[in-house]
Amino acid sequence: MAMVSDETSDAISLLHGHLSPAWSSLKNNIPMLIIHVQRAEFENMNQQKTQE
Repeated sequence: MAMVSDETSDAISLLHGHLSPAWSSLKNNIPMLIIHVQRAEFENMNQQKTQE
């Protein structure tokens, strides 16, 4: 295993501290985005049916 200096270790943990909450909120928002896209496609299909 490679030796990592304290400065690098601190930088990595600091970066991880910033990325983790962002990644968590992104993961939480993905299902909402998928639902939103599916709903938009469904409404679009319904509009096309009524136009025919």
